[in-house]
Amino acid sequence: MTMFRPISQRGLACIVLLAASAPQAAELTDGSAPNANMRYVAASMQRDAKHDQALLVLLSLPVGERWWGQIGGGQMSNTQDAVARHSGVLSGGMGYVGDAWQASLTASHRSNGSRFRQTDWSGVLDWRGDRFGAGIDGSYRDAKLNGSVTTPTALGGGTDVAATQRVKGGGIGAHGSLQATEAFTIYAAAMRYHYQVTTVQDGSAASMSSPALARALQSTPSFVSRDETALSRSGKVGASYRFTAVTLSGELVADSVLNVPGTVRTTQLRAAVAMAPRWTVTPVVGHTQSETYGSVVFGGLALAHAW
Repeated sequence: MTMFRPISQRGLACIVLLAASAPQAAELTDGSAPNANMRYVAASMQRDAKHDQALLVLLSLPVGERWWGQIGGGQMSNTQDAVARHSGVLSGGMGYVGDAWQASLTASHRSNGSRFRQTDWSGVLDWRGDRFGAGIDGSYRDAKLNGSVTTPTALGGGTDVAATQRVKGGGIGAHGSLQATEAFTIYAAAMRYHYQVTTVQDGSAASMSSPALARALQSTPSFVSRDETALSRSGKVGASYRFTAVTLSGELVADSVLNVPGTVRTTQLRAAVAMAPRWTVTPVVGHTQSETYGSVVFGGLALAHAW
């Protein structure tokens, strides 16, 4: 049976935990169809020391013998300048499992009323062998934030003017894995993004972006709120070792944020624990270091059930 982890390279903030939990629980299901391991439900939570938080539930179901569909939802809380923004999240996706390849198309939408919205599309084409795996990743984003910019006045002061900032563009990348032994696997991925950022005030393009708007849509000090960040490039290397009932994984992630100097580096460790037949619990801990915004620790927990 092939193993597939949808949205494995990017997507919602909690998908990393869900992808770690669900496949291990799904391995315990019965069935010979190629997509039999895609029947599961999972819930996860992540939170960092700066009060960024992500909550998500996800339902995945096989359709026929080779197709599958997913639907999910939750909430993101992102703190900027001591002001918390709460965004509702909806996601959906579908995929097809071939004999030695797999493909998926997923979408996620988050919004905070009329102030903020972001839609992400992600496509993955994956080839799997007995020991090697490789794939191509593509993405597209359309995000908008309504706020204000400070413009100079004739008297030398400043006044706040309503403005809208948009981020649009896509990314392309690749990933691969090697099963070095029956229990030990190493993997890596890289993405390059091309985003266009525009700020419009009073119906015309502004000469420069507002720092407050730029921070909200372009930069983040935390891995928890990474899915609201406009990156220019990213890379990841990781490894996992599987014991009888526990799979331990460690990852190093390096992100370059659009128009922000330096590199955001994240280290995270997780353990997928088979607590009972068809149930998997996955705790995760990590640390994000940003040369611009400092460092923050984060943690999370996911629970998955397959049937």
